[in-house]
Order: sequence, then C-alpha cells, then structure tokens
Amino acid sequence: LSRDYNELASVCDDYLRRYENNEDENNLLTNLFTGDHGNNIAELVVKSVLLSMKYGSNEGVKRFSRLLQIVDLYPKTMDLIADKLQEIPCWMFFDCLYQITAHLDKPIA
Repeated sequence: LSRDYNELASVCDDYLRRYENNEDENNLLTNLFTGDHGNNIAELVVKSVLLSMKYGSNEGVKRFSRLLQIVDLYPKTMDLIADKLQEIPCWMFFDCLYQITAHLDKPIA
C-alpha cells in the first residue's frame, strides 16, 4: 500500500514541480492548475506522502522535505499536514530532523 501512495505522490509532484518551474507544454498545466486545482494537487501529494510514511515507507521519509516546500508554496496544506502528522510514529521523523529544525522559525513549526 505504501508503494502505491509513493507512486501517486511521485506522479502528482512531478506535475506540481513542472507547473512551479513554468515547464508548461501546450498550456496543459495552466489548464490543470486553474482555480483551486493547484492546492488540490498539492494536498494530494501531502496526503500520499504522509500515508506512505504511516505505513512505514522509507521513500515517504525521503520525500518529507518536499512537504516542507509545499507548505511554503501552498499554505492551505498546513492544516492537512498538522492533522496527518498525528497518525505517524515519531521515529519516522529521525532522518528529517535537520529539515524540520530549519523550519522552526516558520509558521509550520
């Protein structure tokens, strides 16, 4: 199950990064991200990564630093992160401590 969540996060994050980097071919991404869809896709990435971590995925742990970037770009995802973090064992965050401490002066802390 964690592999499926990681795959979903990977595909969605790929489109999210392309949009953020203005790599839009034929205005496909512009159409995809109109309105609130950008937030929805960002939320899907967040939810998928955190669920993969919940099920013990090391790949999800590696992707956690991306979630910190996403919450800076899409502040609406902060509530989702705060809610889902409760479900993840704290030991899953040991490898992320440096990234987490770098964000202690930001609203996500």
